[in-house]
Amino acid sequence: MTELFKITQLALKDKPILFKLDDEKSIFIALKENGLFGLVGPYLDEAYCSNRFYSLTKSVLFDYISRDIKQQALIESVHKLFNDHQIKHIFLKGSRLKPLYKETYMRGMGDIDILIEAHNLEVVKVLFEQASYTLESRSQAHDFYRISDDLIIEIHPRLYNDFNPKYKPLFDRLWTDSTRLDGYRYQLEPSFEVLYLMNHLAKHLESSGIGLRSILDIGIFLKHYDDKIDLKLLNHYLSITNMRKYFNSILYLNKVYFGLDSIHLDKNYVLSNDALEHITKYIMTSGIHGKGTSFNPMAPRLAKTNSRFKVLLNTLFLPYKHLKVIYPRLEKHPVLYPFYILIRLFDLLFNKKKHSLKKIKQLNAGKKDTKDIKQIFNDLGL
Repeated sequence: MTELFKITQLALKDKPILFKLDDEKSIFIALKENGLFGLVGPYLDEAYCSNRFYSLTKSVLFDYISRDIKQQALIESVHKLFNDHQIKHIFLKGSRLKPLYKETYMRGMGDIDILIEAHNLEVVKVLFEQASYTLESRSQAHDFYRISDDLIIEIHPRLYNDFNPKYKPLFDRLWTDSTRLDGYRYQLEPSFEVLYLMNHLAKHLESSGIGLRSILDIGIFLKHYDDKIDLKLLNHYLSITNMRKYFNSILYLNKVYFGLDSIHLDKNYVLSNDALEHITKYIMTSGIHGKGTSFNPMAPRLAKTNSRFKVLLNTLFLPYKHLKVIYPRLEKHPVLYPFYILIRLFDLLFNKKKHSLKKIKQLNAGKKDTKDIKQIFNDLGL
């Protein structure tokens, strides 16, 4: 959608959008599903918009700003709490990327992700309980705290997860190579951080979807840190993880979509017009975290495993580490794992029958897209 990229590029250049949009409804949906409302919204001019479109846009933009104000206050509060108790911490993903945009509200965010050292997990649990932060679930990946309906914190004792073992070597020197900022707040080394962000995108690409904002995040990050990237270290990371083609693909998409070029993009690297068309359609349709209204989130999982039966089994019979997130009591009584498997099956068959049937239909429908998605993954270098 050329018009969407045009108005996004204008917003990135801090320029107003002084023309009428060809299809306001399509643009509205695309901006919303791809997480670009906060960025583009402030640059729309009322004189060139219909009353309804402009009114809806301002409403969504207000939600972006309101949510951001609360999130920024919470980030500062947690930072102070961790400093006061000498807990090393690193803000990740959205919390880290927000300040790189012209205004923090321009980059929407769901959870506040924070990395700490594993031995401080119980200390943080006590501190958060004292602050009346509700621990809703625990898993190997993170502790999930709900502060209010729209404020969530995920505390990570580690970054690596096992969705693809080829990325594991990235995380060997995480804390060693991090930079201390103020107090006990640290920041990931830029050469590592850009690949960690891409690793996170790969995870969502292979399990659901990402949306355009996730691509833009990489371009915005490199716009700020291109000259601070350690080339030797970057090349080392790209070699040990076999990420070079994927790395160039994401940088190339930023150049084509948003006009954000990087000195680290191989100047000879291109995606064919056919590949670019299919990749663009897939990313835009999937939306942030695969929540696009016309997207089938089961399709990429099927493309990855090439077996509907395997995807179905993985969905029904969750491993212990994931099942205990749904049923916290299981963590204290792991011997009851088979019993909770039966409870989950009962729940899916009777209490969530409509949801389960929807997933099965999506799984069956996803078969027809498997070949195309595999090709998209291959073109991207995944």
